[in-house]
Amino acid sequence: MRMILGASTKKHVEKINQLGYTAMVSFNTLEFRKSPISSHTIWIDSGSFTRLSSHKPLATPEKLIRVAQINNTEIVFTPDAMCEPQIIEKTGLDVDEHIRITHENNKYMLEVAEKVNFPTEKIGLVVQGWTVKDYIKSANLCKTIIKNPNQIVGIGTLCRRHSFSEIGEIVDTVKSILPQARIHAFGVKGPALAYIKSKIYSADSFAWAFHRFGDFRYQKICQKTDCKTKCNNCTIAIEIWINSLIKTINGF
Repeated sequence: MRMILGASTKKHVEKINQLGYTAMVSFNTLEFRKSPISSHTIWIDSGSFTRLSSHKPLATPEKLIRVAQINNTEIVFTPDAMCEPQIIEKTGLDVDEHIRITHENNKYMLEVAEKVNFPTEKIGLVVQGWTVKDYIKSANLCKTIIKNPNQIVGIGTLCRRHSFSEIGEIVDTVKSILPQARIHAFGVKGPALAYIKSKIYSADSFAWAFHRFGDFRYQKICQKTDCKTKCNNCTIAIEIWINSLIKTINGF
């Protein structure tokens, strides 16, 4: 399983690369940049959760692919409509409509990529849902448009679930419909990630960069009492957190 680590600055990307991992950068960080954030290969997240949480429109496939072309991009994900109850409440739409929006964006993302000669194998498609039945519907829609049998397919709305078996069942369900796809688990953490690591190709976490240390972003996890740097902006904190995460995954 590949671990993809969230990053928001060139310094973060380079530290993550130095540690032997690949960085994922949000579209929201890259949107207005006119030059690459780093020379290193990155994955690009669509930033959809943040955008829908703050009542902003989803990024368009055109903008996402433009940003991907500027950067040294391995994978760029489709703008998806996640299905957590708090997001459903914000949009005022139902789960079926979120699945439809995600599917239409998957389809259009591939069309735009072909139009501008961007490799479709670099497009990360997304399946969404809340119940297993929802994921069956979303995965079957995805199956109708998938370009490459081993396409990256991200499973959304997993990261806030607390049941290992529920997460495992969703992953197994999607894999049964898309058996050759390289499955990416968005935001699954710690022991839950350890539980599904043999079932997936990759997973990501932005947790260290946001609230990994609760609201106490000056917690001094490096134990330097005179440190003036926020833990969520510190390359030492990145390394400490990555080591802790990998230990948790491998020790399960």
